[in-house]
Amino acid sequence: MLSKVKKIFNYIKLKGKNNNFSNGQNEIYRIPSSIDKVKEKFKRDLELCSDLNLREIAFGKDRRRGLICYFSILANKEIIDNIIIKSMMDEKLEIPKEGIVDFIIESVINECEVKKTEDYTEAIDEMLSGNTLIFIDGQKEIILVNTHSNIGRAIEEPQNEMVVRGPKEGFTEDLDLQIALIRKKIKDKRLKFEEFKLGEKSKTTVVLCYVKGIAKENIIDEVKKRLSKIKIDAILDSGYIEQFIEENPYSPFSTVGNSQKPDVVAGRILEGRIAILCNGTPHVLTVPYLLIESIQVSEDYYNRTLISSLLRIVRVLAILISVFLPGIFVALQSFHQEMITTVLLITMAAAREGVPFPAVIEALLMNFFFEILKESGTRLPRAIGSSISIVGALVLGEAGVNAGIVGAPMVMVIALTGVSAFIAPDLSDAITIYRVIFIILGGSAGFYGIALGVFVILTHLLSMKSFGIPYTMTISPFTNFKDSLFKPPIFKMKKRPEYMVGYDINKQEGEE
Repeated sequence: MLSKVKKIFNYIKLKGKNNNFSNGQNEIYRIPSSIDKVKEKFKRDLELCSDLNLREIAFGKDRRRGLICYFSILANKEIIDNIIIKSMMDEKLEIPKEGIVDFIIESVINECEVKKTEDYTEAIDEMLSGNTLIFIDGQKEIILVNTHSNIGRAIEEPQNEMVVRGPKEGFTEDLDLQIALIRKKIKDKRLKFEEFKLGEKSKTTVVLCYVKGIAKENIIDEVKKRLSKIKIDAILDSGYIEQFIEENPYSPFSTVGNSQKPDVVAGRILEGRIAILCNGTPHVLTVPYLLIESIQVSEDYYNRTLISSLLRIVRVLAILISVFLPGIFVALQSFHQEMITTVLLITMAAAREGVPFPAVIEALLMNFFFEILKESGTRLPRAIGSSISIVGALVLGEAGVNAGIVGAPMVMVIALTGVSAFIAPDLSDAITIYRVIFIILGGSAGFYGIALGVFVILTHLLSMKSFGIPYTMTISPFTNFKDSLFKPPIFKMKKRPEYMVGYDINKQEGEE
């Protein structure tokens, strides 16, 4: 009973503090007008911050006191020294008695992006983003100067979206650079960028990008609604946002797309999709995301029609092989030997002679070994990762066959299915999960189990939606098959998908 009373008392006490904390411009949020008090407040609020710089200056003919505050790691020191301090330390500078803040913004440091605020919390947030604060003694307004330092890597080709023909540039972790790369692709005044702050502690900048008139208003509103519901301490990657806004979090299939290539994102935006840019990660999210996009790559639109359509068919066949081949092979060996030709059946029986495990266990073991090799090759340093994967696969496969643990046909089947999965990286997670499921179904019920699994998958896919758009749109019956399994010539693609766009549906002039 006593513990409950203490909890209630602490709750009332905390609630009272929170109420005092949010009462407008009170003592906590008020900006001190004295430079000395500002210093004391900074040292109290930002104690144990070794990268915090507080530089006091005397500027103008009457030597007015000023304080320049910034984090040395985040801010650009060249801008601070050569523009801000140099301009303010001009001995000929005459400071007016009134409107000092506006005078400095308009006449002294007008070379930079500058604004002012009376909100102390906003000022701290700006400084934590790399901007510089200027306090003037006796003034209640803070000058905010954009001195953000571009810390990060240069533009390079994404390793997981490499192409033979097409742009080689990729997004970096810098949000401004991401916006610039999209602006370079889409020079339209209707291209909009709406900014949000997500994360109570990280305050990560997230930008919503779309073309007004092409993107549907109801989809834009739905994306904003889902973003506004995100309440978490930190957003460290766009993957956090993806898990919050997707419709089917427990489905192996993702309903939110992502890409590191500006041309891919720009192409999706021009088809009515909405891009979500997140500061600190090069992966840009796009919604709505459909199943057909998993087999479409940007290079399809840069190549001629026949080769692009053929490659899409090859990708579909590779996906089907990777998902179904091990299960079908296990089902044939376990239940349906009569469907195998006599010569092949004798060869397979000879290869399995001495193998102590049934076919389903053999397939699961080889699949498990392959996933270990794939994961180790991904996590190891690039210089040795590929070598370890190749050597490990050869050693395990050869040693397993010679030791009589697995048969040579099973090694070949698992190797083929594993390589086929790499052709569709966006579906790799779903392929891995369903491959294991179909191995189990094929080993327990034969083709009947596989047929049941296919029925469940199709039912699941047909019931899924991505922001109100059916997930299997363009490949479902009674829908438009254009630009799905077959890619028509660019000059034939005169309209945007009707189910995706608002009122601006024409991509080319003239009738289709």
